[in-house]
Amino acid sequence: MVYQVLIAALIPVVILLIYIYREDKRSPEPVSQIIKAFFYGILSVFISLCISQPLEAIGAYTSEHTTITEAISHSFFGAAIPEEIAKFTMLWLVMKKCSHFDERLDGIVYAVSVSLGFAALENILYLFDNIDSFISVGITRGLMSVPMHFSFGVLMGYFYSLAKFGDNRKRAWNLALALSAPVLAHGIYDAILMAADTMGQGEEAFKGFLVITAIAFCVYLWKMCRRRIKELKTKEIEEPLMAAESIIEAEPYAPQPVDCSDVSLPQELCNLLEEMSENVHEVWAQGRIDEGWSYGPKRDDEKKKHPCIVPYDKLSEQEKDYDRRTAEGTLKFIMKKGYRITKSEE
Repeated sequence: MVYQVLIAALIPVVILLIYIYREDKRSPEPVSQIIKAFFYGILSVFISLCISQPLEAIGAYTSEHTTITEAISHSFFGAAIPEEIAKFTMLWLVMKKCSHFDERLDGIVYAVSVSLGFAALENILYLFDNIDSFISVGITRGLMSVPMHFSFGVLMGYFYSLAKFGDNRKRAWNLALALSAPVLAHGIYDAILMAADTMGQGEEAFKGFLVITAIAFCVYLWKMCRRRIKELKTKEIEEPLMAAESIIEAEPYAPQPVDCSDVSLPQELCNLLEEMSENVHEVWAQGRIDEGWSYGPKRDDEKKKHPCIVPYDKLSEQEKDYDRRTAEGTLKFIMKKGYRITKSEE
């Protein structure tokens, strides 16, 4: 029975964790870092309790909510605020010295991993607390509660990434949204369901309306989070160097290639030039193939497709000229430095 409960609790968590990991195709995060973030998310459950229990003790909310007002206060002060603060704290600890946080989508990947760590332990506790009906409870939470924790993580990670890679003037604002957006979404979701629990006899219709509203909110939030993931993935393709822009602005780079305009290649090296150009292309193509690229009629960085992964003689003259310039520049540089290239006798 114990193993069955654990499996029922963890299946939706594992599915969503694999899902977000597979979304990060360009530069996947190390599995060890994902596990670390997930474990930190588990620990965030205990941090949230350290926040929610004192709030209950001072009367910010009551667990025995019987009115809509009490349901709303419980939703925010007993769940949304302490839980999202705890997750945000753990996300900050994970990202504090994380050298792998080098792409926009990484913020979502790590925030979701933390959030799913929280959801995993919470789900286990809920199912053991309802062990007689753990299957039905597990299905309900697997379709709603766990995906909602996933969505809260997407919101947190989205704004956390904007704080790092976006406009520095909006850094504080985006960090504030990284916490407040999931708190608001979490609080609204819980408030709807907890308000439904306060409905008594004769109010079944309104209770049903609230449940349907909660489901609709889940669908809306899921779709919105999918758009946020797609947005950051698109930016990685269209603006891949944004993360380095601040470095470029701080330390301007002025290329200073060696002037080889006064160097003339002897005839024997001119004859070698085309062969060397072809080899330049072969080396480049082999490197791309080793990285998982293949031919495609149009360049697609996400799918790793490139139109130039073809034999040298199939390239356009424009592409061949690029390789020729590289080969010619290399040969002239060698001669400029006083070296001579001779062909050994065969």
